[in-house]
Amino acid sequence: MKIDFILPNDKKTHLFCPKCHSERIQVITKNKRMSFLCKECGNRTPRIICINSKVVWWIDKKTKECWHESVGVFIFNSKNESLLFQRVRYPFSLTIPAGHLDVDELPKDAAKREVFEETGIRLNKINLFSEENISDKCICGADYHKWHLYIAKVGNNTRIKINKEAIKPEWLSLEEIKKRKLTYAVRYFIRRYGDKLFS
Repeated sequence: MKIDFILPNDKKTHLFCPKCHSERIQVITKNKRMSFLCKECGNRTPRIICINSKVVWWIDKKTKECWHESVGVFIFNSKNESLLFQRVRYPFSLTIPAGHLDVDELPKDAAKREVFEETGIRLNKINLFSEENISDKCICGADYHKWHLYIAKVGNNTRIKINKEAIKPEWLSLEEIKKRKLTYAVRYFIRRYGDKLFS
């Protein structure tokens, strides 16, 4: 989303309505899905403009588009299946463990943190697979992300504890994943690198 209005000059987290830019925002959860209601203009949306000083973000000087920096991990078991789960926050699709990079955090550390927060899995070893800019809409208002994608392997008996951001964890083969509704980033990586990722 474009940030074409004046932002507060402080270190606090701010939530803005994408339509009228009001901060009178109410978070609504219905059927385990999160959305936002603007108390000023009545706009209800699954996405919000979130300015958070704890995460890496910037505004492109030419386009005024908000960018975030993100990490994600394709986790594989010995059957060469990858762990995915259903998001209950926008985008409401199947995804891998992923999230935003925090300020002063190394991407590798952020990837391990996101995996633990979202799945309860502690990874010791992960390998960088790709770093690139992609069009990828998130709940916090960015339509573009600089991605750091990692891969990791775990045993078949690895215990999974999904957090409140997701439901229904599944181990899926590449062919199974291709038939499912995926978040844009996961769909992008599967289309571009599917065979290489699963090799």
